[in-house]
Parts: sequence; C-alpha cells; structure tokens
Amino acid sequence: MFGGMRFWLDRGRRGFRLDAIPTLFEDRRLRDEPVLGGTNAQGDPNLKNIYTDNLPEVHTVIRRMRAIVDQHPGTARADRRDLPAEHDRARQVVRRGPARRAAAAMDMLVDS
Repeated sequence: MFGGMRFWLDRGRRGFRLDAIPTLFEDRRLRDEPVLGGTNAQGDPNLKNIYTDNLPEVHTVIRRMRAIVDQHPGTARADRRDLPAEHDRARQVVRRGPARRAAAAMDMLVDS
C-alpha cells in the first residue's frame, strides 16, 4: 500500500480517497463484538465495535501515510468534505492524541 502511494505521488497524484480507515485492523484474538440490543437499519444486531474500530494500529498506518505525503510537498492538499455526518468515529480519530497532526490534514481524501 505504501509503495502504491509513493508510485502515484511521484507521478504527481495529489492525494487518495481513504475509506473505512478505522476498521483496517481486527482484534488479534478475533473476539466477537458485544451486542448492544436492537437491530440496525439492515436488520443486523447493534454491536459495540470495541474490537474492530479505531484500534491503535490504525494510528500507526495514518502516521506512515502522513510521512509519505510529507515527502511530496505541493502535491497533496487538505480536503475534509468526504467526512459525512455519520462518521463521528472517524472525526474522533482525527482529533485524538499523537496521531492528531497525522490524521487532521486529510490530504489523502482528495478525489482529483
């Protein structure tokens, strides 16, 4: 993935669209998510996604992506319009801890 980023940035690509970043990793022990009760719009049980959402490894990946983009000044630009209202958890990732700068720029969401 990182090699692919470098390949396209070296050729002038301005950024990348990233989807489902908070769910890049799953619990190493493959535990089931706790059930909250009720169902979602698709009829599936509502789950508390503590084993599959926003795990610490996600922040490491975002920091590495940020470092790659930083090596290509002038090619990437910030674009936050791809964070829809239902992605509150993504916004929490953006605002949290040492990865804050890494995620906050959101350069990789550019669709040009």
